[in-house]
Amino acid sequence: MAAAATLFGMKPRDVERCRVLEIGCNQGGNLIPMAFGLPGSELVGIDLAPGAIARAQARIERMGLTNIRVHAMNLLDVVPEMGKFDYVIAHGVYSWVPAEVREKVLAVCRAHLNPNGVAYVSYNTYPAGYLRQVGRGAMQFHAGRVGARGEDSVRAGKSFLKFLADSLEDTNIGKAVYRDDFERQVKRKDGGIFHDELSENYTPFYFTEVAAAAGRHGLQFLSEAKLRDMLSPKIKPEALRMLNESVGNDMIAWQQYVDFLVFRGFRETLLCQGEVKLRRERLAERVAKMWVASPLRRFGEGGDGAIEFRMPRGKGNIRTNHPVTIAALDRLAGMWPRGERIEDLANAVADAPINLAGAMLSIVAMDLADLRTRRLEVAAEVSERPVASRMARVEAEEGDVITSLLHRSIQMEDRLARDFVRLLDGARDHAALVDALAAGHPEVARDTIDAQVRTNLLELCRSGVLAG
Repeated sequence: MAAAATLFGMKPRDVERCRVLEIGCNQGGNLIPMAFGLPGSELVGIDLAPGAIARAQARIERMGLTNIRVHAMNLLDVVPEMGKFDYVIAHGVYSWVPAEVREKVLAVCRAHLNPNGVAYVSYNTYPAGYLRQVGRGAMQFHAGRVGARGEDSVRAGKSFLKFLADSLEDTNIGKAVYRDDFERQVKRKDGGIFHDELSENYTPFYFTEVAAAAGRHGLQFLSEAKLRDMLSPKIKPEALRMLNESVGNDMIAWQQYVDFLVFRGFRETLLCQGEVKLRRERLAERVAKMWVASPLRRFGEGGDGAIEFRMPRGKGNIRTNHPVTIAALDRLAGMWPRGERIEDLANAVADAPINLAGAMLSIVAMDLADLRTRRLEVAAEVSERPVASRMARVEAEEGDVITSLLHRSIQMEDRLARDFVRLLDGARDHAALVDALAAGHPEVARDTIDAQVRTNLLELCRSGVLAG
């Protein structure tokens, strides 16, 4: 949020000394890791479910965090006395609540955002929303018909989507609709599907509708949370050229046309106060002052002298024969998951900051690098006695998902992996880690554990779990 605001000419509050409000914080899965990673900031969460807030409070107390407060309350009861915030987050709320509550989300953003504050609001969108409503209707009907409740209704609904996709003729357009929805749902957790697709309220919107609603509350569109959606949407070059020529500087219309062109079904929109003067030109000048980080690594060299860099697990690649860009990516690969201020990176590779900033911004726009507003204290290599963050160790004791210091969720597939994270308290070297795991898992060969320790330490380091 801070990176996007900075990019487009705002002066957002330093995230290390800010106030954050999360609307619909649930059990604190997003907010508590933020509080852990930003001890100089104050974080407040609200949620309608007392049980979720109680679980969040229990983890807060276990972590010993003093910079976070959570409240079981209705959003409609938010009052001015809660004060101003630098960042407001409303994820998974706007499309899933009645109209009165949607208006309150925007009203809270307007009333409680500081002048340079940023609000995040996610919601379902058209045109893909039309097809997703088809799958939702089928899932709801079948679950009700067989009497399934709770997450059982999700499993019944997914099974019915697969049945429909398998039963229709290939020439029937419904086959593609049901198949796409089924394949999308099987990648998600049942709890998320129950909240999203099977909730009582489910309202997609055209982007222009949300922008207009925000405008009525004195807010304006700042950006999408994912900078790729702003800088380099997945549109054919010819279509993008025609779009730019026909729409010009009308950002709202441009974004709506993009939704049609990419057939978008979900947005993560950033809003700011309407009085803010945004700057959408000369972006490289502002990027030069920011940090950049990238996990891209050399994969090979082509006959034309171009070097190919790839993301881990093949999630993207880039080929370049530009010597400065190659040198910069090699340097960033050696320090990942840390990053470097672009001005300092430019000095290291003997380039002008403004030139390198433009190249790095292009790579950020391809989702191949992170743009940051601060240095992250995260390990760039495995130390003799590695330390996983206390946050990750507590999460490994309580469940199968941990949060990295990059604020990303990591699924821990088995008990051995979770036990391993719990052991990373800085008291053990490699041999002691193998001894401890072998004692707790006699069913696994020691040689296997030794190899896994080496592999897992490197993976946890590159995932941003190990503390610097």
